[in-house]
Amino acid sequence: MTKQCKSCNCELDINGLNPAVDGVMVGLCSSCKPIQGSLEGVSLQEFLDSLIVPTILLDQKGSIQTVNEKARLFFNKDLFFFKGKAPGNVFECEYAKLPGGCGLTVHCSGCTIRQAITETFTSGRPVVKREATLKYAGKGESQIIRYYISTRKTGDAVILQIEDSV
Repeated sequence: MTKQCKSCNCELDINGLNPAVDGVMVGLCSSCKPIQGSLEGVSLQEFLDSLIVPTILLDQKGSIQTVNEKARLFFNKDLFFFKGKAPGNVFECEYAKLPGGCGLTVHCSGCTIRQAITETFTSGRPVVKREATLKYAGKGESQIIRYYISTRKTGDAVILQIEDSV
């Protein structure tokens, strides 16, 4: 019998699960329980803004739907800047400026951020504190920046969090 979180699909231990449904025991994992409870009577944007790390919400195509206040401050951009963009454009990845753009260059297959988002969408399992290296193409010379990122699936979206710089 499979045991999984009904929100993020991660594997659960036996504690606090509902009766089996089609051979799958369902419940909420310890990470999703606080999120589920905190969403009652709160808009998605309010919930995201309550999180203490930069957080990006992406759809199944990998396009950014919204970000929290911490992400707006982290990237120093207004909310309207993010909507519909690919992560590489927001992170100012040097490769996102090549023909094809973010996700469509030869370098993108090795992108840790893209891999984590895809892995979480596909498997439903979260990625926790994975080191991501970015070739930053901001003003001046390009530079290498390292972050820890985490992803979690929620419904038809993935939450990407920037834990901290390495």
